[in-house]
Amino acid sequence: MSSPFRFGPFYLESRIAVGGTAEVYLARPIESSTGLPDRLVVKRLLPHFASDAEGRTMFEREARLHAAVKDANVVTVFHAGVDDRGEPYLAMEYIDGVDGYRLLRRLRQDNELLPVGVSIYVAREVLRALESVHAARDPFTGGSLGIVHRDISPSNIYMSKEGRVKLGDFGIARSTTRTTLRSEAGQVLKGKFAYLAPEQVAGEPSDHRADLFSLATVLAEMLLNRPLFPGGGQLAILLAIRDCKIDALQEIRPRLPPGLFEVLQRALTRNPAQRYPSAGELAAALAPFEADHRLATREIAARVRWVQAASSSDQMAAVR
Repeated sequence: MSSPFRFGPFYLESRIAVGGTAEVYLARPIESSTGLPDRLVVKRLLPHFASDAEGRTMFEREARLHAAVKDANVVTVFHAGVDDRGEPYLAMEYIDGVDGYRLLRRLRQDNELLPVGVSIYVAREVLRALESVHAARDPFTGGSLGIVHRDISPSNIYMSKEGRVKLGDFGIARSTTRTTLRSEAGQVLKGKFAYLAPEQVAGEPSDHRADLFSLATVLAEMLLNRPLFPGGGQLAILLAIRDCKIDALQEIRPRLPPGLFEVLQRALTRNPAQRYPSAGELAAALAPFEADHRLATREIAARVRWVQAASSSDQMAAVR
């Protein structure tokens, strides 16, 4: 493990993730009097993007939009700034847990399923986050920001050892008040492609209802223990999403509560106008199928610890 090094007002202790444009470090404040927690996460642009105007603009937009959303189910942004060399960064809440991608991967490896009510609990927690995301307002003007997350996927849903569920990563979020609703044809597809909405794949105008389709795709994966649009390569998956070719969910997992199929079917409709119009209404439709809050929290906490323990065992086995 590399030694901690100074970056702006923080010591960066270890890199915990790296993406196409940025890297994420476990960090701690240099000064104890900042009011920040002892452990947090610092996200900074990769060096070759830090000097790129477009990369900096996207990063600054992420900081602005993410910081505008205040919700218990959204990863908290404590501070956005630049270091002594002018490199931008985001200081965010550290969650001791795992993301949904790691949880689903481990469940598939062990051929296990999350209980239906717990899967619904996770989805409804994310929907609560999306209610706040979609309703966020400009702190200066009070006007709606019209934020669309555009990257609802298992890897952006975080679960803690205490059983909390949080939505993060606003790297490709956009404000529809600043970027008007228009065809996205000819633009590079952004987001985890297996969780895009049909209108995004087809290059059609999209709004907050695309986030709801993506969340329903994640929920279906939790319930079925397999991706909703599986296999065949990226092009085949994108075409299946564009045409909304979905296998009969009842045939894949027939013992799901009957009413739940109807909710999923509407949430996964090709035409956005026929879906649930808001995160709140989809959450309300799912409410009858949700597990008791305390039971769901305990189950999530236990599963998170299980995944972390399994990962530690895998690492130890690899060293031997």
